Amino acid sequence: MLLDFWGTTCGGCKIELPWYVAFDRDFGSRGLSLIGLDMYGEKPSVVRTFVKTWHMKYPVAIGTDRIGDEFHVQELPMTLLIDRHGRIAVSHVGIVNQGQFQADIEALLRER
Repeated sequence: MLLDFWGTTCGGCKIELPWYVAFDRDFGSRGLSLIGLDMYGEKPSVVRTFVKTWHMKYPVAIGTDRIGDEFHVQELPMTLLIDRHGRIAVSHVGIVNQGQFQADIEALLRER
């Protein structure tokens, strides 16, 4: 699972989003799930418009301070890769390296 903490006006988040949309498209059939959490607390209508504009087909929710605290979100973007056993395999703050993150996803998908 790729868990993405983001915001609609976060510049780094907007850089990563096309990669995550592609990861969803390319790896969803192999078992990758994505969830996006908007951490800026915008109105649902703002988030829905953003999701549609960016072609995000995966589930997106509005995060809360409690969720942010549980995952130690200090800045955005923050992305977690969670393995098949529910453990955080990769935690990254800031813009991910697209190639490295794709390699990390592929490695996790090969694990059983």
